[in-house]
Amino acid sequence: MAAKRFVLSNNVSWANHGSDDSLDGKCGIKVVARGDLAHSDTVAKIPKSIVLSKRTSQLPIDSLNSNIAWDDMMELTLVLAFETLIGEKSKWFGYLQSLPSEQVPVAALWEGNDDSDSQTAFLWIQGTETEKVINPFGFSRSISQNIFKYFNEVASPILATLGYQTSILNFRRAWSLVSSRSFRVDTYHGLAMVPIADAFNHTTENQVHMETDFDVCPVCGALQSCPHDEEDEAPLGPGPTENAPPPLEDTCDMVINAPVQAGDEVFNTYDANLPNSVLLARYGFIIEGNEFDYIGWEPASLPHNLQICTTARWDELARVWTSDLLDRTSLVCDPTELSATLSSHASSDTHGGNAPRTPQYKLNSDGLVSVDLWVLAAVCALKATDASCLDTVLRSRLEQLAAIQVHVENGELTNPSTPQVLQLRLVANLIQDMCRSRLLGMYKPELSVAECGNLLDDLPDDMFCSRLAICQALSERATLSACIDGWHSLMGCVDELGFSKDVVLMDSLGLGFEAEASGSVKWSPPLFFALTAKGNEM
Repeated sequence: MAAKRFVLSNNVSWANHGSDDSLDGKCGIKVVARGDLAHSDTVAKIPKSIVLSKRTSQLPIDSLNSNIAWDDMMELTLVLAFETLIGEKSKWFGYLQSLPSEQVPVAALWEGNDDSDSQTAFLWIQGTETEKVINPFGFSRSISQNIFKYFNEVASPILATLGYQTSILNFRRAWSLVSSRSFRVDTYHGLAMVPIADAFNHTTENQVHMETDFDVCPVCGALQSCPHDEEDEAPLGPGPTENAPPPLEDTCDMVINAPVQAGDEVFNTYDANLPNSVLLARYGFIIEGNEFDYIGWEPASLPHNLQICTTARWDELARVWTSDLLDRTSLVCDPTELSATLSSHASSDTHGGNAPRTPQYKLNSDGLVSVDLWVLAAVCALKATDASCLDTVLRSRLEQLAAIQVHVENGELTNPSTPQVLQLRLVANLIQDMCRSRLLGMYKPELSVAECGNLLDDLPDDMFCSRLAICQALSERATLSACIDGWHSLMGCVDELGFSKDVVLMDSLGLGFEAEASGSVKWSPPLFFALTAKGNEM
């Protein structure tokens, strides 16, 4: 097979006890262990000279310089498209033959596909976290729209000057391969296609990972000293060569981190802690019961009236939920459970270490609210019932409210004060209404979780993308419903304490939410101020 010939002719080192590849349907190959593999075994050494990047491609690197700033995924897509076009002239011809011949079913491309499966799938991710990945809040264009723009304004003209042309369909296929298979290799290559490394399929409990020397010369890629080192460094003298250390191997190593038995498939992980929303958008699959799933609200998408606390105080206010309280609640989750981030190898974003922390308004995969989301709702409740509540006493009031909530959850409170019970009920109402608003922003919101499940069961097997999309939408609906039910149960406990009549009037005012197609929440200012005024009267 062409891929094996490519490996053998490019000095890729396979361990004798290592692994082998085999066909895995239309999606390419998989890697199976030929023998038992132990922790720290190196199963493959891949020379960096054979990674496909803008530094190694035959495409003139000057061609990638554009007046428009584009991310490195677009650049690598152009590189991959060019190498595919030149066929057997490409150094990577054998490797390219091993890649899927069809577009990888990444959700980011469903919007621009014409087939009914993609179009149906695109409808079902409306209002979900996946939609937010492919059409980020605050951006004027989706990923699919950006691909069309880059193809028409940059890629197609560059290829034409070199005597080549390709279709938008082929270019989108190349993008799907870059999205689902690329790795960030080092400071020289940046994002690249790494033969062999991308043959390992993904799982969260992986047995192999890639190790590489990342800090190399960004100009020439040298691993050791080179002419581009800083001038003020003392030059190395010509000294004796017999004691000189051997040159370092500049390779991407596939290293075992968990035992594998002979005959078992060996899995890699493309990145840690990725939720299904990212996996579906960028890689074209989801993981059942993914513990890193979450549902979130972007701070900028929330109504201005909800932005009460400054970021500078957020860490202080979030500390009202001590580890003891978190251990005893079934409604609020530990913030460390919501640490999922976008893929580091398929994103060109960088974040400064001293940047202020952005509040995480999220539900975890079990429907528990983040501490930040609880603080937001609790501060709103405090301000609504007591507009004179000063920032200087805000933390102590939040500490009291968190403690009261935990006591109510555990049936330990028999005589709470009326204002505190009212505040707790308002917290529950606000969180429930945020969840209901998200549900209303989804496709076919009138369908229950059970009805969505029945629809999924009746879907033809060849509607692969639609099945993925409905599974994702179904999971998020279940999470939102679980959150609503949890806070409804808390209000039931409050009612059992005899406070339901005291808060009926407050409930009848409502919290002024309206659902938007994007899943954002709109707060009606008149209702907010009416709620505040009523709180002062009481």
